[in-house]
Amino acid sequence: MDTKMSLVKLNIGCGSVLPVGWINMDKSIKRYVIESRIWRFFCPAGSAEQIDFRYINLRHSWLFSSSSVDVVYSSHVFEHLDAATQIFFLREAARVLKPGGILRIVVPDLFQLCKEYVNSVSEGSEDAAGQLLYWLNLHKDNVYQENRSVLRKTYDFIQGHPHLHRTMFDRQSLLDKIDSDLFGDFCFNDYGESKYLGSLVREVEFAQEICSSLYLECRKR
Repeated sequence: MDTKMSLVKLNIGCGSVLPVGWINMDKSIKRYVIESRIWRFFCPAGSAEQIDFRYINLRHSWLFSSSSVDVVYSSHVFEHLDAATQIFFLREAARVLKPGGILRIVVPDLFQLCKEYVNSVSEGSEDAAGQLLYWLNLHKDNVYQENRSVLRKTYDFIQGHPHLHRTMFDRQSLLDKIDSDLFGDFCFNDYGESKYLGSLVREVEFAQEICSSLYLECRKR
């Protein structure tokens, strides 16, 4: 992909990764109301460092015209969605992407995490099960203190906390989830490497891998 072109690049579920030149979107009220306002105060409109941050609810239609986006990137978000919202996410990504536009989805790699668990057990690790449960993120025990304030409990409820995983994927199950009528040219990549995005991917993958993950790319048909 020619990085010199003026591309429309969506970073869906951006968290704290807010690269300049991307439309960074997240459901976090705190990040939208507070953190993005701080950035805008110190980096006024027109500044080279201006960050574009917008609120998004992935259960609702994305506020972009059809065939208007070049790249949809989403890291460690898809596994938090229920099955119906995953389908909706993929349909919206296909709708907003231009023909040939690129979708890159990053999710934890269930196969690799289980291999790491087995290796840790073999090496005598006493915390192997705890580490696996941490990365699977499918359990609620001790996620938040029960004695936190009513305001904090209300905020957590509105934000859908705790953000547990709804499912986990290996390569085949992730491929099976994506409608081949909407996308094609599938390939898996490594962290910070991309067959289709080239050096652009390092704008959103620039530090270190969160955990063993799958990096799936495909093109809109």
